[in-house]
Amino acid sequence: GCKMSLADVTANLRAPVETATDNKPIVKVHAVEWAKIMAGEPVEINPSIGHGYKVMSVKEWAARWKPNEAYPECLVCGSHNTKEHHFTQTWCRGKKKWESETLCLDCHSFTKRSYCDPDFKTPEDFEKERWQSMREEFWDTEPHYGGDRVIWDALRAAAEADLRTAKLILQSAGIVVAAPDMTTYYDERGRMYVLPKYVLSLPTNILRTSSIMGSRKSANAVELPQLTASAL
Repeated sequence: GCKMSLADVTANLRAPVETATDNKPIVKVHAVEWAKIMAGEPVEINPSIGHGYKVMSVKEWAARWKPNEAYPECLVCGSHNTKEHHFTQTWCRGKKKWESETLCLDCHSFTKRSYCDPDFKTPEDFEKERWQSMREEFWDTEPHYGGDRVIWDALRAAAEADLRTAKLILQSAGIVVAAPDMTTYYDERGRMYVLPKYVLSLPTNILRTSSIMGSRKSANAVELPQLTASAL
């Protein structure tokens, strides 16, 4: 299954588990409902049981959740009579992070625990680092193959700037944009400069985090995204 097993959550922890407590939900997902429970106002009945609204006790309201067997203890009163109302996890390349919050049925306080491997990176982080190294490599090597160094420096500054600044840089250096996708330029002497799209912008469709939530398979099969340059 997708959800981490008990062993996954507790094993090989290479950093401390961060903790926090409060008398209301720290993770906001059920905060509105909790305020209503505390005020004795009706809340929506769990759709799996029925329809409509009902005034519920804390125990009744929390009946839909299970305890977190790895971390049953309430960090306020020490009770193990707790239910986990929130859990998220992300696996990426064998690294993990997770977040859990439990409600204590005895003292009605919330305990949040979160963990992140020290070297955890999202697929987006990996992709950004890869594009960054490709860009660095381009700017380090391409100018040696010809063209004016001053023009190359201006092109790099423009490629890394926002739209308005980029236009000003190109104008002041006398650089003409020759292709609508911003990949081809001419200097005042008519020499051509070609930039790959990946130096113009970070790909906008890098990877959707949702596709790797809780899944180890897809995390290792990172597709090369299609490059989309945002026009300067």
